[in-house]
Amino acid sequence: MAEEFQSQAKALVRKLIKERKQQLSKDEQICLSEKIVQHIEQCEAFRTAHSVLCYWPLADEVQIEPLIDKYWQTKQFYLPVVHGDVMEIRLFQGRDHMQTGAFGILEPVGEACEEDVDLVLIPGVAFDLQGHRLGRGRGYYDRFLPSTQARKIGVAFRLQIADAVPYDEWDVVMDEIITE
Repeated sequence: MAEEFQSQAKALVRKLIKERKQQLSKDEQICLSEKIVQHIEQCEAFRTAHSVLCYWPLADEVQIEPLIDKYWQTKQFYLPVVHGDVMEIRLFQGRDHMQTGAFGILEPVGEACEEDVDLVLIPGVAFDLQGHRLGRGRGYYDRFLPSTQARKIGVAFRLQIADAVPYDEWDVVMDEIITE
């Protein structure tokens, strides 16, 4: 019963955030994304990180490609690659070394990286003020995040921040959340 309630609560939050995001025009999304990228650049954890696991954004996520494009030759950027239920990370070596992978997301080609990173920039559907993250429901980050000692920063539009989001005991709490 509690599990069913939790599942319904997560579905409700996902629906609410989706509706909020649909209110953003493409120009507003780009403008807000630029502000968020500037905040990431100013973040001490980013400035001192040598290796960063981030994400190649879906259409409705914070667009961080400009950050990757600007720094990929001075920092090691890694992106997730999905194989079945497993998320591995691969080194980003430029847009020319990407292919469309799971869920239509561009992914780097090459070998999986087994080393830990200094920083993880994590997308999510919603975050709360305590650092809890609600993802899309497939559990890739839930399974991956316990394996890293890196600082974990949620990246989201302010409209994705809620007072509280439903979470499970295995969910990893973010160290910080960056919005516009």
